Amino acid sequence: MTWVSPSFESGKLRRRSHFRVLPAQHTFNPKAHFDDEEASRWRAVQESAEHRRAKELVAAELSRRLSAGLAMPWAFKDADASEYPLEGNLLLGADDVATEHSLETPFGSKFRLDVAVLGPPVQVEPMVLGGVEIELGHAFDGRSRS
Repeated sequence: MTWVSPSFESGKLRRRSHFRVLPAQHTFNPKAHFDDEEASRWRAVQESAEHRRAKELVAAELSRRLSAGLAMPWAFKDADASEYPLEGNLLLGADDVATEHSLETPFGSKFRLDVAVLGPPVQVEPMVLGGVEIELGHAFDGRSRS
């Protein structure tokens, strides 16, 4: 299903907005899309010594703070989304810090965090409370190679 926006011609409504059901061959497959992008990123991005060292240092500092009972405050504000920032303590409720932590998306693909902050297990797997992605040449785009 997709949303069709209204269209106008010479100032007159040509097509009203409505939902449209797409034929089966045009449906979006999030798993295939995600896996294709991940494979492309894996080929394009290989871990450098600098990236590995940064990841190790971040994980070591988070582990040190966790062991010492210290907080790791964070804040994020997107002025386009809200006047108020999201804020918290990255280590609140954490049991462990791990590098190269893989997790599975709801649609069956793998995602890997450079550094993961892990909490108590939910069923069998530890709960991922937070993640850190190390980026040098560009802003993090929300994706990580698996």
